[in-house]
Amino acid sequence: MRNAGTRRRHIVVLTLVVWFLIVVAWAYLYGRAGLAAAMKAPEDLNWTWGFWLLMFAFLRLPLLVVGLAVALLAEFRFVKGENGAAG
Repeated sequence: MRNAGTRRRHIVVLTLVVWFLIVVAWAYLYGRAGLAAAMKAPEDLNWTWGFWLLMFAFLRLPLLVVGLAVALLAEFRFVKGENGAAG
C-alpha cells in the first residue's frame, strides 16, 4: 500500500521539474537575446553570458520564484492526497 501523500508528492516533484526546465529555457533565451543586442553596440562587446545570467537572476528569477510559490501553495490547498483530504 502506498503512503497517503504519494500522489501529492509526485505532483509537487513534477511541478518543480517543469519549473526548473522553464527557468533554464528562459534564462538561455534571455542571455542569447542580450548577447545578440550587445553585439550590435561596439561599446557593449565586453558583456558575456555571466552578465546576462546575472541580469536574469535580478530581473526575472524573483518573479518565477513567486510563481512557483503560488503554484505550490495552490497544490497543497486543492490537491487531495490518496486519503481524500486536501491540505
